Amino acid sequence: MSLLRRPHLWFFLAIAALAPSAQADSSADDARYRAFDLAMARDYLLPRYTTLLTATAIQERTWTVFCQHPSAEGVSTLRWAFQTAMDAWIPLQHVHTGPASLQSRIDRIYFWPERKNAVARQVAALLQSGDTAALAPDRIAVASVAVQGFPALQLLLYGGDDPDQAFLSADQTAVYRCAYGSAVAHNLTKIAGQLVAEWAVVIEMMARSTEPAAKYGLPPSAKETAQQLFTDLLTLFQLVGDLKLALPLGQSLQDPKPKLAESWRSGRSLRNVGLNLASAQAMYGKDRSAGFRSLMPAGGDSDGLDEKIIEAFVDAASSLSAVPMPLDAAVADSGGRPKVEALLTDIRHLRDLVGQQLPSAIGLTVGFNALDGD
Repeated sequence: MSLLRRPHLWFFLAIAALAPSAQADSSADDARYRAFDLAMARDYLLPRYTTLLTATAIQERTWTVFCQHPSAEGVSTLRWAFQTAMDAWIPLQHVHTGPASLQSRIDRIYFWPERKNAVARQVAALLQSGDTAALAPDRIAVASVAVQGFPALQLLLYGGDDPDQAFLSADQTAVYRCAYGSAVAHNLTKIAGQLVAEWAVVIEMMARSTEPAAKYGLPPSAKETAQQLFTDLLTLFQLVGDLKLALPLGQSLQDPKPKLAESWRSGRSLRNVGLNLASAQAMYGKDRSAGFRSLMPAGGDSDGLDEKIIEAFVDAASSLSAVPMPLDAAVADSGGRPKVEALLTDIRHLRDLVGQQLPSAIGLTVGFNALDGD
């Protein structure tokens, strides 16, 4: 029987002829994402987690020294250490890929946005209890996330009518307050140390082309890890737009929600947004050899999209610098509010460019993120 009378053979022969090419394409695709994942872990994530570890360690030592010799100057130093450590955390708060996704670490570091004023209620209850056993490292590490992280420290340092005096009254309440702050600072250093150590292992495994996978909170394939990192980038834009800006804006000038602004007590709401944007731009890539830009093919539509995204980052940074006062004041001010609204518009435009047009250019898809359903 001739091949012409056996058409199914033509089909299988055609598939066989294409198979080496398909396998080569698949192998090249896998290598591309492996290189991307390694570069992102080594050049973007690990340096930032290392900075977080350094900052939390300094913060912990600052609390230890202060609790031995409390002073007004010491309270100011505690606030400086808190602000520095927060500067290190905010660029990472959107990252759910890898070790941060394990052991509730993200919420333990930074439980925000909170529900029903949980941090204030639970911190007050712990302070009222005076329970020293609850401050042991093994106890606080498994306590409610509302009493473990940066929001609890912010409340200690900036909450109440006279937080300085609360530390300097020299009574048992002040002693316990100091011990509690020190315990939280130690807990944050410990978590940061775990993140650095585990990412270092992950990077070593990636460099050997060994899949780190579930043990370190990563998907089973290189492309899926890249997909998860892309989802983290989209989470950042949603975090900034929908939570950090839209929530405190409220419905109108007559009904703002300034107390919903992130970090309003410590006066760093807009600073956080700036750090988020800088981190997003670094994640996108400083040039076409880094970040998600490294996955974009050269020429054609990709170049035009790249220019649009870079321009959108510039516009958002300009709008941020134009907000004339702290966010919690600006949302209730007839002059400041339009500036916040303009910033929100720019953030959402940037989100749409990245979320709707970039995926097809880099061979990824849009997945669910950590904020979906909230």
